[in-house]
Amino acid sequence: FVTRGADRGAMRQQIVALLREYPEGLSPAQIRTHLGVEKPLANTMIAMARDGLIRRIEPGRYGVA
Repeated sequence: FVTRGADRGAMRQQIVALLREYPEGLSPAQIRTHLGVEKPLANTMIAMARDGLIRRIEPGRYGVA
């Protein structure tokens, strides 16, 4: 049994690891495709940028902090 917090932490780690491979950044839709995730990630990306885990390069594109 995995808690939602642990799920969120694992997803955030996957996103950061993926973004490290793409220094030019990726959009939430591109990240969904790479990770094979069905749920929208826009809110997750915004929260991660707010928390300092990633940075917004331009509207709709994020990279590692």
